[in-house]
Amino acid sequence: GQSPHITNLGLTMSQFPVSPRYSKMLCLSHQYGCLPYMVTIVSALSVPEMFINSWNANEQETHQVEQITSIRRAWTGQGECYLLGDLMVLLRAIGAYEYTNEGMTFCEHNGLRYKAMCEIRKLRQQLTNIINTLCHDINLCLNPQLPPPTQQQSRLLRQLVLTGFGDHVAKKINTDNMNAQDKKKLRYAYQTPLC
Repeated sequence: GQSPHITNLGLTMSQFPVSPRYSKMLCLSHQYGCLPYMVTIVSALSVPEMFINSWNANEQETHQVEQITSIRRAWTGQGECYLLGDLMVLLRAIGAYEYTNEGMTFCEHNGLRYKAMCEIRKLRQQLTNIINTLCHDINLCLNPQLPPPTQQQSRLLRQLVLTGFGDHVAKKINTDNMNAQDKKKLRYAYQTPLC
């Protein structure tokens, strides 16, 4: 038989200190001009609990929770940006944090964990340095005023995320042409590509 070999993509992916699925997303994003956004997404997904999601139920905090929820809804965007979903919220939260340069104050007012935001920034810087070392012609920088992705870039980012998370894709099973027993049984069922 043939001896196994590592492809050029595999060699490049092995240079990143993140999981292979994230490495693949990073490597492919350069081809589509989405590298700064993918570095941010991968950094955010690699750091747990960026958002504060639990509060005490006093009146002042209830008002703050409503404000934070409103801000997060605004961060989802519209059109293709909206379809990017939670990843758009991550991108815009990090973009707003970097843009304002207010640190802990910004985090407190927007329901973000300051320590997580610092870790994300460090990982973004580390990934940026690795990319610049691997590809001298890219000259990627950590832009604190990175604009939100365009509609086209948002569509491309969705496709790039699917390259890394193909095993997490599912679609609802169509029960229209099934008998009553199967309809009831499969009413909330989903089918994955692995089935």
